[in-house]
Amino acid sequence: MKNICLSIVLLLLISSCAESYNEVQEKELIEYDAPTVELNEGVQWQANAATVEGISKLKILAENFDTESDSFEELQSQMRNEFSLIFKNCTMKGEAHEQLHNYLLPLMDMFGDLTTSNKDAALKAIKKHLDKFDGYFEQEG
Repeated sequence: MKNICLSIVLLLLISSCAESYNEVQEKELIEYDAPTVELNEGVQWQANAATVEGISKLKILAENFDTESDSFEELQSQMRNEFSLIFKNCTMKGEAHEQLHNYLLPLMDMFGDLTTSNKDAALKAIKKHLDKFDGYFEQEG
């Protein structure tokens, strides 16, 4: 019940600026059709420290996860909690904020897939997506 409530809150939180996207499965890796993240005239966007730290924590959770012995349900819960903190602590404004939303939106679907029959593919997709963050954003300051 707690996960359902958290999911509803997260959806309501970002639904006002979310664009629709569809899930497409290709071979073993799940691909997500999402809004495009663009650079700031060829330069990375400035992200607040809490956002950079949150993405770093998500990367650590994904990299340290053992598919043989760890619980995908627990990973999903931990990732959703960290994700909600990114939104809660975000101070970004303007186009940088919009581009961050474009980057973050696919993660919500990916987290949901961690408890389906495609959970291994979902984890691979999450790792791949998280690795792209540094190409679009850098810590401000």
